[in-house]
Amino acid sequence: MLDSIGEVLFSPLVVTAIIVLVLILRCFKGRGGRRELSIGDLADRLKMSKTNLVQHDAQYRTATIPKRSGGKRILHVPDDATKQLQRKLLQQLIERLAIHDCVHGFRKGHSIVDNAAEHTGQAVIVKLDIIDFFPSTNSDRVKNAFRGAGFNKSAATLLTGLTCHEGGLPQGAPSSPALSNYVNKNMDEKLAEAANKRGAVYTRYADDITFSFVTYSRHNIHNLLIATGKILRHYGYRLNNKKKRIIRQHRQQLVTGLVVNERVNLPRKTRRWLRAVKHRMETGGEATLTNSEFRGWLSLLKMVDGDSPLLTFLDSPKPKAEESVTRTRHIGDNISDSDGHSSLSDSDSSVVHQGKSATEGESLPTNTPPETPPVVASGTILPTDGRRQFLRLARLGADGNLALLQLVEALNQTEKYSTNRNEAEKDLVGSEYLIDISVSSIGRTFSFSLPEDYQDGQTLKGTLRDGGLSLELYCDKLVGSELAGLSFPTRLKVLIRVVQWNSIFKRLEAIVLHTTL
Repeated sequence: MLDSIGEVLFSPLVVTAIIVLVLILRCFKGRGGRRELSIGDLADRLKMSKTNLVQHDAQYRTATIPKRSGGKRILHVPDDATKQLQRKLLQQLIERLAIHDCVHGFRKGHSIVDNAAEHTGQAVIVKLDIIDFFPSTNSDRVKNAFRGAGFNKSAATLLTGLTCHEGGLPQGAPSSPALSNYVNKNMDEKLAEAANKRGAVYTRYADDITFSFVTYSRHNIHNLLIATGKILRHYGYRLNNKKKRIIRQHRQQLVTGLVVNERVNLPRKTRRWLRAVKHRMETGGEATLTNSEFRGWLSLLKMVDGDSPLLTFLDSPKPKAEESVTRTRHIGDNISDSDGHSSLSDSDSSVVHQGKSATEGESLPTNTPPETPPVVASGTILPTDGRRQFLRLARLGADGNLALLQLVEALNQTEKYSTNRNEAEKDLVGSEYLIDISVSSIGRTFSFSLPEDYQDGQTLKGTLRDGGLSLELYCDKLVGSELAGLSFPTRLKVLIRVVQWNSIFKRLEAIVLHTTL
């Protein structure tokens, strides 16, 4: 009988079935037999080849920007290819991962107003700040977070390499803010539990932690601060004790820049300042804000105080499209212009605005605020003959200064790392404009991300004429050698194709397709 059982167990059919079963089980790990996602699955989600994904070499450059509180903030900015890949990861993966409800920063549908609203009418506010938040979010925790999201070891390792730099999340990468929210989900849960245990409300906006209490209790506040310090240290963070604030109700309580004593509102000082700016704009005085910046402030005010008389500025009439734009068409289709060259088609149009743009320091008429950005060509790089495009737009009297200003202004009104921001950048990159510029200097180009002809060319630095927008324009070797002989400062009319909006240095970067001397 035993012999019969042995024959059955070790028959070729049974052995094969066992091997197949083992192989299947290896593919299913974790709770509920969930299949772990592989590098191939990740490549499919990103619509990339597995080879290109694995072989991607992320490069970063270091930059510094001043802090509002003094000192400098070090940024690690990814190269264009890495930035694009990180944005894909952000849209297709990271933004879809669950985070704690107490987090309001870098989250769709949430803002500083939502963060502040959680703490209205409280007896005491406790504000804390995490030191070096992004770099301190170490790569081991990021890898474990990706494993928890269902990726196998190889895929999690690859994702960590694509999103981390020098052992942590790089401040300057588009993926870092949203990824930090997911990585810290367990930490936020523990902080929320610690707060709830002591009768407090907890929220986090990036590196800003806020607790609020219905009643003042020195004992509860003290214990919560001790517990918070322990939790943060466990996850690799440190508190900035210089920025610790405990604010009672008899003082102005500010959370993420908004007053929360009774309801969410802008500080009185800010509202007075905005009224003064509005008065100067209406009376022709010197304004301290551009039209777009002022409207951005009013949009925030509208979220917290919809009845404010300042909001009449937002309701002022907008200019008619036919009065502000001239439509042109791209070269390359079957319509011929007066020179007999291939002309422009209606099916792929951009907008080039005419006229002078209002700038900071000038009177801005309230009846023509640039609220809606113009429709421009998407990021497709067009096979444009620079000279023919330049001449045609010049004959039309086209001036792209206003169009470019409005598009950049619209971009700056969007929240960083948001979907709206990404879409606005897509509209800007690759679009072409005939513009007037004031050039302050010229120097050698140092960039390996530009087309080959431009890598050893010259870089123009200056501003958009009458617009104040900072520019960095890259010329090929031929054009660069011609411009190098000019005396600076000088004015030029150039045809450009936008490369990117550099949000760190607040400047537009583009290549020069054609110019006249």
